[in-house]
Amino acid sequence: MEAMQNFVQKLSHSVGGNSETVRDLLGKSRVADLRKEEHGGVACLRATQTVGEALQVLGERKIMSAPVLGVGQEGTMEDVLGFCDLKDILLSFLEGLNLQEVHEEKLMHRMRDLEERGAAFAATQLKDLKHLGSDGDFIHCTQAKSGSLLEIVLKCFIEPRTSCSSSDPGKKPSTVHRVACFDSQGRVTHIISQSDIVKFLSSHIPALGHVASKTVSDLGLVGKKLEMVKPETPAIDAFAQCTSKRLSGLPVVDSEGQLLGNFGITDLRSINPEHFGALALPVAELLALEHHTEFARFNRRSSETDGAPARHRFVEERRKTCAELGRDVGQTLLVVKPDSKLVEVLDMLAKRRSHRVYIVDGDNKPVGVVTCTDVLSLALRH
Repeated sequence: MEAMQNFVQKLSHSVGGNSETVRDLLGKSRVADLRKEEHGGVACLRATQTVGEALQVLGERKIMSAPVLGVGQEGTMEDVLGFCDLKDILLSFLEGLNLQEVHEEKLMHRMRDLEERGAAFAATQLKDLKHLGSDGDFIHCTQAKSGSLLEIVLKCFIEPRTSCSSSDPGKKPSTVHRVACFDSQGRVTHIISQSDIVKFLSSHIPALGHVASKTVSDLGLVGKKLEMVKPETPAIDAFAQCTSKRLSGLPVVDSEGQLLGNFGITDLRSINPEHFGALALPVAELLALEHHTEFARFNRRSSETDGAPARHRFVEERRKTCAELGRDVGQTLLVVKPDSKLVEVLDMLAKRRSHRVYIVDGDNKPVGVVTCTDVLSLALRH
C-alpha cells in the first residue's frame, strides 16, 4: 500500500506537464499495440454444437464466451453468427422454467428437478438458443488494423448499441465487453476485451492526467444505489436479478449490510448441465462450493424443517477487515475506500484481470462499485 501511495504522489507531480490525453493515446494506438497473444488459439464454437459441448469447451478453456461459426455446404465457413456467452446459455435455460413452481418444491426436489431439466437442455444446439450474441461484437481484421483503439472503445465498449451479432431483434442497445476480429476466410484471429484496454491504460498512466489521482468519491462513484443480494437467496434468483437489471455481478451482503462476497456470471464458469441443480442452492453456499471451501456457517435445517428462512451467521461478533472480505465464501474481493485514487482501482483491475472493484465504507458496507466500463468512460471523459 505504501508503494502505491508513493506512486500516486509521484503521479500527481508528473501529470501537470503532460500534454497527451487518453484520447490521443488510444487514437494513435492500434490493435497490434496491445501485444495480446491467444494461447492455444481462439476457442470457437459451431452453431450445430450442443449446449453441453459448448459448456465443456468454455469450462476447459476457463473462458466466459466464444465466437459461434456457421458451417456451410461441403464444410465451407459461413459468416460468424455471434458470441455464445455463459449468460446467454443460462438465460435461455431460465426462460424455459416456471420459477414459481420451482420455488414451491423443497430444496432437494428443486435440485433434482433442475438437474433433469438441465440434462435435457444440454442437447439443445447453439443455433436454437433463444439468446445468442448478447455480449460481443465482430470487426474485420482490416478494420482493426487500420482503425484505432479509440474507435473500438467508443463504438463497442462505451456507446450503447445493438450488437450486430445479436439474434434478438428486440434487444435494447447496450455496451459489450469483447470484440472478435475475423479475416476474409471467416476465421477469428483474436479477441479484444475491455480488460485488455484497461491493462493497456495501466501501462500508460501519465496519459490519464489528473483524473488518475482523483478519488472514487470525487469522481461520483460513491452513493449510487446498488443492487444487492442476500446470502440465502437461491442462486437462480440471483442470476435472474442480474439479467433483469442488466448487470454482470451483484454484491452479497449480510443482515447488517456488510459485504460478504460477489456473485457474478464468472462464478458459474465451471457449471455444466448435469450440475444445474446447484442453481437451487443459496447463493453464498454455491459460491463456497465453486471456490472449493466448506460453507460451515449455513444452517439449512431450519429452512428444511420449519419453513423459516435459511440463516447465515457470517458476522456475529467481529468486524471484517478489507483483506478478509469474501473469505467466508472462498473469495478474495477487490475493495477500496471512498478516498482511494482511481489509479489504485486501475492497478487492481489490470493485475487481477477482474471486472469490478467494490467501494466500502468504514463498516465494510458496499457504497459503490467501479467496473472496467466505468474506468474507460472516466478516462475518456476527462
